[in-house]
Amino acid sequence: MYFLLIVTLSTAFFARHLVKSEILPSVASYLPEICSLIMAAVITFRAFQNPERIARAAYLGLFAALALISLGGIFVNDVSAGIVFAALRSYLVALPLFLFPFFYPADEKTLRRAFWFLILCAIVQIPVAYEQRMFTSFQGETTGDWTIGTIGNSGMLSIFLILIVCLVTAAYAKRIFGFFSFFILTVLVMFPTMLNETKATVLLAPTAMLVILAVGSDKGARVKSIALGTVVLLLFGTIFVQVYDYFMVPRWGYGLVDFFLMEGRVEGYLSKGATVGSSKAGHLDGLLQPIIHVHQEIVRWAFGYGAGNISDSALGSQFRGRYFAQFDGLSVGTAGLLILELGFPAFILALLFVVMIANDSFRASESNEGMTGVFALAATGAASVMFLMIVYKNVLLSPAICFLFAFLAGQAVSCKRVVSTGLPAKGALMEVTPNRQLSSRELGITRGNLGNSRPV
Repeated sequence: MYFLLIVTLSTAFFARHLVKSEILPSVASYLPEICSLIMAAVITFRAFQNPERIARAAYLGLFAALALISLGGIFVNDVSAGIVFAALRSYLVALPLFLFPFFYPADEKTLRRAFWFLILCAIVQIPVAYEQRMFTSFQGETTGDWTIGTIGNSGMLSIFLILIVCLVTAAYAKRIFGFFSFFILTVLVMFPTMLNETKATVLLAPTAMLVILAVGSDKGARVKSIALGTVVLLLFGTIFVQVYDYFMVPRWGYGLVDFFLMEGRVEGYLSKGATVGSSKAGHLDGLLQPIIHVHQEIVRWAFGYGAGNISDSALGSQFRGRYFAQFDGLSVGTAGLLILELGFPAFILALLFVVMIANDSFRASESNEGMTGVFALAATGAASVMFLMIVYKNVLLSPAICFLFAFLAGQAVSCKRVVSTGLPAKGALMEVTPNRQLSSRELGITRGNLGNSRPV
């Protein structure tokens, strides 16, 4: 059944690019949603057979709270059926990938194949991104905004690659491979970020990698792992700055380091003084201005303007949000969109969801080794990335990011649930069967310590 997962992820990573390249017909751009629906049907059927595998109560409660808030916003704002349909398409399309590992747990061999499949999907971005950058230069342009790989957006490409490098770093922390492989794979996976001029990479990639190395390495080797990880970051950073400046200096007259050192340059990048109705906003504007705006009315604070009422839609103007033109400039990141559409409580619940993912992923990584532990540890780093970049990009616009993070999170949380509840599942470190007699090895009894035991 993991074949369905691979196909679904593939459509999210490549379908829109193949449509844009006129290799596939335009209808193929909806393949991610179609595969997600098929996966939802498969999961629903499996849920009736194995209801005990449904995600734990904390997540169900959080999803229920978000659903109630969304319904309240729809009724309060009288959102049309077409806009609601478009909103469901955006908000729920990745949910089946989060639930899939609960009902179809993977064994070590399957996860190893998934690992290398995702690495390959990242490496494929190199020739595509290079061709795009060279074509841009041939046109006389110096921007990296059109270096989008197969993901469809320059910033989303960088986030996608950072999520993949979380897997690489986690594999190194879990000693799946050594330092040399770690360095080579990191450079290969992250190479396209040198071409697309995404400044957030400087913050997000080191954060994710250091978090993984700090929490995922063995206690005795933690300092060494962090030190070697820092060496990789410094080496990659040196290459990154040189390639970045090669393209950036002719355009702006200064390099990446100068950008961060110039007075007022970073501040101007983050905040442009935008307000409601502005056509362009900085990343901090996209967070602060929606918060200020919804706090002026209790109904807007509680329910926002309604699901889908701020968003554009590829389905046509009849599916476009009623307030899209008014607030489009402030919908820079996921945070602004959630606050304006669903209200401030829903935004807090979304942050709580990411924190829960980080916590459960960390605990699952402690309890599992091999590829099961690798995916759990990678989800810990991925959660830190998603928490930080919630003001940077609206990830709901990218099936590639949503699908990948949902799968990583679901895989990690399902492993944590197996360990904590004792539900049997492939991929767990040890299956726990009720009323099973434990062996002496599992009880920790050996010839060396048997004589030291005391009668009770």
